[in-house]
Parts: sequence; C-alpha cells; structure tokens
Amino acid sequence: MGRKIHLLLAVVVLGLVAVPLLVLARREYAGSRGRAQGGKVVRLAGRDWGFPSPFLAYPRGPGYLHTSLVFDTLLWKDERGPIGLLAESWTVSKDNRRYTFRLRRNVHWQDGARLTAHDVAFSYEYLKRHGYSWVDLGVVKSAKARDDYTVVIETTQPYAPFLVDIAGSVPVIPKHIWEKVSDPWKFTGPEAAIGSGPFRLESYSKEHGTYSYVANRDYFLGRPKIERLQYVAVGDECLALKTGAIDALMLWSRTLDALPEFQGKPEYKVLQGPGAWVLRIVFNHRDPVFGKREVRRALSLALDLDEVAERLRHGRVVPGRPGFLPPSSPWAAQDIEPYRYDPKAARAMLSAARLPRRKYTLLTSPDYVREAEYVQAQARAVGLDFSVKSLPASTLDALLREGKFQVAITGHGGIGGDPDVLRRCFCPSGTEGSTESAGGNIWSTYGYDDPALDELAAAQLRESDPEKRRALVRQMQRIIARDVPTIALWYPKIYFVYRPSAFDGWFFTPGGISVGIPTAENKLAFVERKAK
Repeated sequence: MGRKIHLLLAVVVLGLVAVPLLVLARREYAGSRGRAQGGKVVRLAGRDWGFPSPFLAYPRGPGYLHTSLVFDTLLWKDERGPIGLLAESWTVSKDNRRYTFRLRRNVHWQDGARLTAHDVAFSYEYLKRHGYSWVDLGVVKSAKARDDYTVVIETTQPYAPFLVDIAGSVPVIPKHIWEKVSDPWKFTGPEAAIGSGPFRLESYSKEHGTYSYVANRDYFLGRPKIERLQYVAVGDECLALKTGAIDALMLWSRTLDALPEFQGKPEYKVLQGPGAWVLRIVFNHRDPVFGKREVRRALSLALDLDEVAERLRHGRVVPGRPGFLPPSSPWAAQDIEPYRYDPKAARAMLSAARLPRRKYTLLTSPDYVREAEYVQAQARAVGLDFSVKSLPASTLDALLREGKFQVAITGHGGIGGDPDVLRRCFCPSGTEGSTESAGGNIWSTYGYDDPALDELAAAQLRESDPEKRRALVRQMQRIIARDVPTIALWYPKIYFVYRPSAFDGWFFTPGGISVGIPTAENKLAFVERKAK
C-alpha cells in the first residue's frame, strides 16, 4: 500500500550548461537592495553539484547545501539544534498527524515579493507532485494555507522525524514563479534561483564546478557577515588551503592524511566533528551469490576492520559496526558484538556454500580504491575472487540506483541524525505512505527486504515516545547485524580546517544539517542574527 517507485532524476543535471551572471526579474530590488559592493569574501573548493534549485542540485549533501544557501525551510538547525526559520512557532496535534506553523511576517523573496503561507503550501504540494529526491514526501497528505501566515500540514500517518527530516529539510519556493513551470527538471533560468535565503546565486559554471553567491542584505534573520561566498576551481585542495586560494576545507577520506600539516599552526584552526558518515560495502541482494546471507557473513569474517582503520587510514577513522549506526549516534545499540575477524571460519562458510568458480566485480570510486584492493586481497584469501573497477562517483551512484552491480564500496552521510535512516537504507519496500523503493536512492540496499525489519521500521516511524522508539531501533540494528545486508567499513573522524583571519564563525551542527549532513558549512554561520 502506497509503495511507489521513486527514481532519482539527478541525471538531468548532466544537461546543464554554464549559467552567466544572474539578473533578477525586478531590477530595482536586485540593484538597490541585493548586490554586494566589495566586502569580505570567503572561498571554498569548487566541484559541480548541479544548479542549486531543489530539482537540479545533485542529491548528495553538498548539492543540498548549495540549495540551502538560496532557499529556506520551515525549521533549521543552528549550533545548538533545531530552531524555527521561516516558522516562528508551531504546534502538533494529539494524534501526531497535523502540524500547524505560524510564519514570520518579515520575510521577502529575493525579488521583493512577500513570502506567505500560500508559498509554503504550494511548495509542499508541488515538490510532492513532481518528485523531490532529497526526502520522501509520500507521507505528506496535504498542505494548506489557513491564512497568509498560517500553514497546516497533514500526514498520512504519525511520522516521528517530521519536524527535522521534513519541515527542516524541504525548501520553500516562490509560488508566483514556480506555478508557471510545468517541467521543473528543465527550469534553469535566473528565476529558478530566487529564494528567501541569506545568499543569492550570482554565477554558476558546470564545466568548472564554480559558484558565486552574493549576500542578501535584507535577510530576515539579519545581514550576512560576508559579502560573497565563492566556490572556486582548485586542483590539490590541501595545497589550495596552504596557499590561500581557499579559506577552509573539510578533511576526511582521501584528505585525512593531510591533517598534521595544519594542526598546531597559528594561521589555522581545526574543528573536529562527529563521524556521521559511513564507508560501506553494498551488495546486490538480487544477485544469486550475494543475495545469500552466508556469503555476506563470510566476507565480513574475512575483513579485519581494525587493520583497515589503522593501516589504510592511519587511525583517523573508526571501525564500522554491525548495527550500522556510528558510535557517536545516541541511537546506536551498544550491546551488539563488533565484527569478528575469523578468516578460517569465512573459508569454511564459503566452501559449504559451493559457489561457482568465477570472478566477481567490486565497484568503487577513485577515493576508495585502497579499501577495494584490501577487500579484494582478503576475499581472495578465503576463496572469493574479485576484480576491482574504479568509476567516477556519479557513474557509480547511477549504477547503484539501477541495480547494475554485484558488490560496491560507497559512502554517504545522514547516519548521525534521526534513526529513520535505517528504514531508508534497509527497508526498500518502504512503509505506508512512502515513495521509496529498492534502487530508488543512493542509500538503498538494493533488493534486501526483511518482513520483520519492515514491521519494526513502520512501528518506530509512528512511535512518539522516545524510549519506546529507542527499543524498536535497537531491535532493527540486531536484525541488520544478523543479516549483514551491508558491511560498514569505517566512520571518519571529520575535521574542518580554516583560516580564522578569513572567517571565524564555523560550527558543526548537532545531528547534521537536514537529515544528517556532517559539515561545518551551515548557512547560519554567516548570518549576523538579530537579537530577540
């Protein structure tokens, strides 16, 4: 019931071309109230994450962050946790199905039009109708404006993470612009980048992966502390930080080894954040070999994850856990035994499985070839032969969504926030009101489905009591540990290095931005918030 296939349409991004300097529709607003006149500029390393509209931004964390600079949500998170953004207050009905939001009255779109509850109601209905790849809107039954500053959103069922994962993630778009757009996946004109956020898109080049955002001086929370935020083209990111070409850099995975070059030096500051990101082995459960639990369990026994953490990543990552959630998550079950390294048992298990003598393909992206080669060597030692194939990350993502793989190594964030991430990753058949399905997103464990896990996932989604929900989430982790639908290799120790002389307001967001993006690049870091 309500189980629909929701395919990500991020491939449309490939058709974008460079967007020149953007000029807003109402010339007097862009000229007199919006443009920066010199001032402080903060520069970060650029890479193409798509045009920053809700539809064309690439559906990974950095793509969402670009969109968030321009478009606001009802709620957001600052350095302490969830706060009202467009909404100044809200109430929840006793049955946890109706959310009433009272909006701020001083919010305007970047073209000067007033933002109202009609924009919010339109946004939820429009994004649901056309498909929004970042979060599942199948749970939203309706969104209606009660008056200009009150919007009521009803859900199909109680939905525990609604306030953070939906209200705190869904961008509000201007009705007066988007109601004229029949195909949002092809809408890339200047008006497509008009939001209510603290920055306006000034320029974007797909070819170079560069962006320039200019401060929205009339932002309703307060004027941004900087005039421009630029994502510039660089080669070696660490070298770019040393030479001053960029002002800050997140260190993890392939850049973690550079940490000692910045620690203890007065020109830099280093923030450490929670490892709410995972590198994992994913299996195609529809494959006749890797759909077998004993094969997946055997591979987990063949890997020494402590060795992976120490030898491959020099102790700057935390070994993966069978329950999937990182140890930094308050929802992580602490009573689950860690992965066991036992190559002898792995060899016996594979021998009993009587697998055909053949070579299997292990896909990965360039950043994780070391891990893939380690898995290849350890698997071969116990009787499982892999060939490693490295692909661009975007190509790998597409193959994972389509189920065109056997085994792959990939990584993603979103695991440090609400525990509903377990449903999104391991319950591909979805629950009532869901639009997610096997292969529907880059998190899904393709083809895996356990009825007991599905029941627990549906129950935790409806449970409003935190302790009862915690017990359900623990049971989910036990099933995941038993079935080994994935193997979590490691969680990074995330570091953010920056030059305080350029900007000194960065912070890590508790639980991650939106559904759990682990980064210090929160847009509110740049906002000089007005005193209440």
